[in-house]
Order: sequence, then C-alpha cells, then structure tokens
Amino acid sequence: DINLGWLNAGQAEFQLDKKGEFGNYNIYVRAWTSRTAGTLFSLHDRLHITGTCCQVLPFVPSTFSQELFENDYRAHKTVEFNHIKEQAIYENKLNKNPPKTLAIPAGARDVMSALYAFRSQPFKFKTGAVLELPVVQLDEQYSFKLKVLGQETIDSILGPKKVWKLQPIFQKVGEPNPDPSDWLIWATADDVLIPLQFSVKMNLGKITAKL
Repeated sequence: DINLGWLNAGQAEFQLDKKGEFGNYNIYVRAWTSRTAGTLFSLHDRLHITGTCCQVLPFVPSTFSQELFENDYRAHKTVEFNHIKEQAIYENKLNKNPPKTLAIPAGARDVMSALYAFRSQPFKFKTGAVLELPVVQLDEQYSFKLKVLGQETIDSILGPKKVWKLQPIFQKVGEPNPDPSDWLIWATADDVLIPLQFSVKMNLGKITAKL
C-alpha cells in the first residue's frame, strides 16, 4: 500500500524474475491509484527492465521501459544500454523528438537494477558505509549513493524485524552538490535485505509505502 499522509493513495507491485544465481533477469513494477485517490488524480504506470547477472557485475541492464498513464499525460520512455560501446540510447516513443545517445561509464545501471545490485552484496552493509554506483535516469546521469544509517526494529507483516535504515542520495553528473535527499528505505538486516518500507517527502506531503 502507498499512503499520502492519511490518504490511501494506491498500490504498487514489484516482481523479479531471475533464473538461478547468474543469468538473465526481468524486473516488473506496476503502480496505480486507489479509487479514493482517483477522484483527485489518476495514475497507472508500468516499468519493465531486462538485463544479465554475473558474479563480478550483478544486475546489469540491457533495456529499460517506462509506460506512464497519469491523468491526461501519456509517455513511453525507453533506454537501451550498450555496455560494450559504453552508450545508452534514450527515447520517448510517444513524441517526435529523436533518440538521444548518452556516453555512460562502465557498469552504469538504472536505479532499480542498482538497488538489486546493492542487495546482492549484504556483506558491505555496515553502519556509516556508503555504497555507490553510476546510474542512468532516462536522459540524465547520476552518481547513486546508498548511505547505511544504522539498524532499527520495525513492525511489519513479517512481525517485528531488525532492519537497516538506508538513505538514497543522487548527485547529477556535472553538478557540485547532490540533490536534496528525502528518501528513506528500511530493509531486513540479513543476507536477503528485503525492503519492508520506504518514505519520501514531497510538496504534497509525505508518501509512505509498506510491504
């Protein structure tokens, strides 16, 4: 469930399809507004990511596809990664602008693949640690840092769980300072690192989501 303050704003589904420890993977994300929130705004977005995993480079994306249905706004945004040429090609298939080619560093990922790559290395999670990867967010590049703030115990659908409290930080390439980070993630403090809760502050209020 996704909540905006007291309002149940909608729901989201996350699915990872992965064959074995290494090989191809698919990430599916779907989000939609609740009937109550739908009287204020309408949203039904879909995300699909494909890529490959290996021991040295886990969760390296090949394609990124984002379909947006938000009130009257429609978009189908894609990114194709060519890691050999160190390029990414961004395109919005519903407008007439030509595709945009970006030069990317080796190992660049989308944000979701980067989060799964971080989760594949639980031995790096220690209080004060900062994990970092280059990411491509559509037609822009960022340094994505995940700061480990410490451990807490929270109530969840799995009962009381000890979790890592994590702060994502995004710094746009070429900018001297990172974007203000109002994101927080709580993930189980074990080898699986299941994300149980996240929150983000926005102009409209604070959005929280729980597993």
